Amino acid sequence: MNPEPDAPVVAFQCVVSGRVDAPPRLAAHLRAVHDVACQLAEWLKTTYDTVQFDADAVLFGAATHDIGKILHPAELSGPGSAHEADGHQLLLDLGVHDSAARFARTHAAWTEPDIGMDDLLVGLADKIWKAKRVPELEQLIVERVAAVSGQEPWQVFMMLDEELDRIAAEADQRLAFQAAYPITTAKPEPMTDYRRIATHSAPSSAEECGGGWCGGPWDPAERQLHRQSSRCWLPSAP
Repeated sequence: MNPEPDAPVVAFQCVVSGRVDAPPRLAAHLRAVHDVACQLAEWLKTTYDTVQFDADAVLFGAATHDIGKILHPAELSGPGSAHEADGHQLLLDLGVHDSAARFARTHAAWTEPDIGMDDLLVGLADKIWKAKRVPELEQLIVERVAAVSGQEPWQVFMMLDEELDRIAAEADQRLAFQAAYPITTAKPEPMTDYRRIATHSAPSSAEECGGGWCGGPWDPAERQLHRQSSRCWLPSAP
């Protein structure tokens, strides 16, 4: 698989731009998991450069893994797995190739025979973003890394454990970011940076909020009102 370099951004914008009618809470969740997937991919690339994985595929999967919850909004706040198969089909209907759409189906199916490192990393990002540790999932990753790195599994685990602890330390900020957006579908709000939501720090001028994730599908007058409001923070890319 080799999606376009901006595929994760395109996938995220597909949700927040109105092309699909996503609840704001879901869009915020996808942004948070995508951010964590970026960190995991960078760590694996720099720490174990012999491990073969497709970083672009991982980021695309993280940005779209729960898209099926558009069709099953009750699963945004409660248990359920119907979003997995239906999310896969939704992405196919949007024109996404199966090799990329599969993450909507595989992000919680770690033991299927066709599961690769890319799928495991998306599943891990979907857990550790909120500081949830899943030993079975982590062990699958440890075994694959150990098989090609020359390290013993316990050594790989120690390295992975340290990175997951680092990522988990910001879980409260990510959870606050997600909770700032409603579950019900409404007019899309900008996906602001969860670190700024947690600290309530505002930009020094209204212009700082222009463009990027804060673009929003508004007319110029409405956008200006938003930029001057207390809900407007300077966003940052993942």
